[in-house]
Amino acid sequence: MSGFSLVLGVLVVMVSVFLVGYPLIKDEEEVKSLDRSLDYDAEDSLEKQKESVFITLGEIEFDYRMKKLSKEDYEKLKAMYKRQAVALLKAEEQELDLIDDGDMEDLEKELEKEIEQEIEREVQKLKQENKGK
Repeated sequence: MSGFSLVLGVLVVMVSVFLVGYPLIKDEEEVKSLDRSLDYDAEDSLEKQKESVFITLGEIEFDYRMKKLSKEDYEKLKAMYKRQAVALLKAEEQELDLIDDGDMEDLEKELEKEIEQEIEREVQKLKQENKGK
C-alpha cells in the first residue's frame, strides 16, 4: 500500500468520524446555530449544498445499519439533515421560480428572432451559390 493511499484513507476516516461524531457530542441547538453561522459559502451552489446533505444522510443511514449509531441518535440526525434537505429543495424551487413567465416569453421571442435570422442567412447563401452555377 502506498503512502498516498494510506494518507487518503486516514483522511476519509477522520472526515467521516467528524461528520458522524460532532452532532453526537454537541447539543442539537449548537449544531443548528453553527450551521446557520456557516450558512455555506456564497460561492457554493445549491447543488453542492444538496449533494453534501444527501451524502451525509447516506452516511448516517450506513452507520445506523452497521450498528455504529443508536436508533435515537440515528433518528435525531436523520430528522435534522432531512430538514436541511427540505430547506435546500425549497430554496432551489424559489430560485427556479424567479424566472417569471414574462421573461420566458421575451427569451422565446429573442430565440425565434435569432433562428429566423439564421434561416434567412442560409437562404441568401444558397441563392448566391445557385446564381454562381
